[in-house]
Amino acid sequence: MSVKRRDARAILSKMPTFKGRRFQLISIYNKHNEEKCFLAVSDSRSYKVRFATATSQHSVEREYQAYWRLHQQSISWVPTVYEVKLDEPACLVTSFAEGSSLDKSLSWIQSAPEIARGIVSSLREIHQIEGCYYGHLGGPRYTSWQAFIDVRFWRHIKPLSTAKIIDNNDLKKIRQLYEETLESLSQVRPVLLHGDVKPANVIFDETTKHTVIIDWELARFGDLDFEWSKLGRMAIRWPEYRRLIAEPILRSVFRNRVKKKAKLLLYDLYHASSFLTFEMETGLPVQSYRLTDLQKILHEVRSRKS
Repeated sequence: MSVKRRDARAILSKMPTFKGRRFQLISIYNKHNEEKCFLAVSDSRSYKVRFATATSQHSVEREYQAYWRLHQQSISWVPTVYEVKLDEPACLVTSFAEGSSLDKSLSWIQSAPEIARGIVSSLREIHQIEGCYYGHLGGPRYTSWQAFIDVRFWRHIKPLSTAKIIDNNDLKKIRQLYEETLESLSQVRPVLLHGDVKPANVIFDETTKHTVIIDWELARFGDLDFEWSKLGRMAIRWPEYRRLIAEPILRSVFRNRVKKKAKLLLYDLYHASSFLTFEMETGLPVQSYRLTDLQKILHEVRSRKS
């Protein structure tokens, strides 16, 4: 269940940042049950407030750990953390990023090249941060990237196989693809990944021309290519963002590489499957564009030479 506004207000009013002060609390995210975010305004200062809910118990801890690590590296654009509460209901209060997310309108189109450069610059900074384990921040830790993929990948594939969205012939091809990637998976070193670069998580301030990536609840240590594959999959729903930002970024990243080598195709399949299983498990309607994307990837898997 999402956190109710009156409960959120009661919790915040006991925190040093808000105690004894008047503040306005505005819901900024309430689409489904995995999280609940508010904008809190007090004395002309804006704060972002994230609450964890039953279906995203670790979101606050993950985001807090990500900001802590980013602050350690003295990265200038990282939000200030004002409050963190990790017992139930977990809550994180940070500075609010000024500007608008790219999913709110298309007013950013004229600044698309500048935004793309800002995204790449921010990701390059975080990708310099190395970890000593693999997996989500605040979640299970894995001793190898292969172990992380081995658990998570099949967790997404199996429900789709059970639902007959992936048939037995495709499942056989997927196993062959997976076997082909094992050597490259074993060579991955853990770097910090944002894990959720999409229009809703990219804020652009038209006044300052500043771009910032927000919402770090899916941050993890893993493979750089996993980040780029996710960025591409997250762009499918928004054609302008895909054409003007995601595709130029990916072209620059993969300029000297063959994008569809086995590992990257596996990651594409991972992400497409994870979106579908999330929708199925949470009772959300399965989006047709997700199914279309999965079928395109399966076609690539089928077309590979054994």
